[in-house]
Amino acid sequence: MRDASRRVAVCGVSAALCVVLMVLGSAMGIMTYVCPMLAGLVVGVIREELGVRDALTLWAVAGLLGLLLVPELEMAALFAGLFGWYPAIRPALERLTRWRRRAAKSALFLGAVLAVYGALFCLLGLEGLALEHGWEAALLLALFCPVFFFYDRALGQLAPTLAPWLRRLLPRR
Repeated sequence: MRDASRRVAVCGVSAALCVVLMVLGSAMGIMTYVCPMLAGLVVGVIREELGVRDALTLWAVAGLLGLLLVPELEMAALFAGLFGWYPAIRPALERLTRWRRRAAKSALFLGAVLAVYGALFCLLGLEGLALEHGWEAALLLALFCPVFFFYDRALGQLAPTLAPWLRRLLPRR
């Protein structure tokens, strides 16, 4: 029973950290894309330490709280639609062969970004997204692609490095 309550406590504090990162990021407009990635890194650390089920639970809770509490809808939607769940499923993609892994990651990224921005476009329109023309949206997507693959590499290197730090921070009793 102690282990279950410890897991719930760690996931609850991690969900609060994810939401706080996004709320602080909404204070600075330039952090719209960085803060969901940092919150996703928290999900990646939880996946390393506690497993996929707890990471997906953390994503669901932080995503819902983010959509309710974060003032910037685009930031919360990026976390809920891409950067939150991707760290939890990344190990399954890493087991694929090189070309299948790249194709799967590209397809997941493209599908998630199109779904997120399609929903945001339906809700807010181009003006609500601070885009005046359609070509700006295409440029955003083109620039977003390399950022996602840098994020993928960062997850592979930072999450396993930060997991032992979390383990030392939360000693077992």
